[in-house]
Amino acid sequence: MTKKIIALILFVAVLFPATAQKLGVIGGYQLTNDIVMESSREVNFNSRPGSGFNVGAFFEWDITNRWGLDASAQYTLRNYRFNMHYLSDTTTRFNRSLFYLDVPVHGYVNFFAGKTVISIFAGPVLGIGLHGKDIGWQDTPDKRPVFLKENDLFGKDNRLVYCEIAADLGVAVKYENYQEIGRAHV
Repeated sequence: MTKKIIALILFVAVLFPATAQKLGVIGGYQLTNDIVMESSREVNFNSRPGSGFNVGAFFEWDITNRWGLDASAQYTLRNYRFNMHYLSDTTTRFNRSLFYLDVPVHGYVNFFAGKTVISIFAGPVLGIGLHGKDIGWQDTPDKRPVFLKENDLFGKDNRLVYCEIAADLGVAVKYENYQEIGRAHV
């Protein structure tokens, strides 16, 4: 499968003019927030924002100076925090660290404002879970551990989805020679 994808990218790269293509490195800080659905009347789940990073390679193809396509492969860390409060007045705190291979493919439209270019992009993202870790402790002064799972959190015997597809929508700001200086995703 990987060989077919690489062959397709090389075919497209050779088919179109080299001036309209860019290869590069992408990376940066990432804020994450998970939504937890819990139907128990005895437990109140409260998710908290976490942080992470992404690093990878990208391919950008300007079909015209107005619109184009981009794709990347990124190694991504997503950290989540949860507070789980029981009616028995005990609170357990959880940290979850998940590592993914994310492959977004976007179509984008450029809007020009002097030397600045604002790009609006949208497309699917394939996320493949690689590995992760859960840790939980009681919210007490001694922070007594109550849960630790370091083995693979993904797969048929575990509770997380190994492969996911999501929609991605965002804005990128580029300056002068289309050097990207910022990107925001929804």
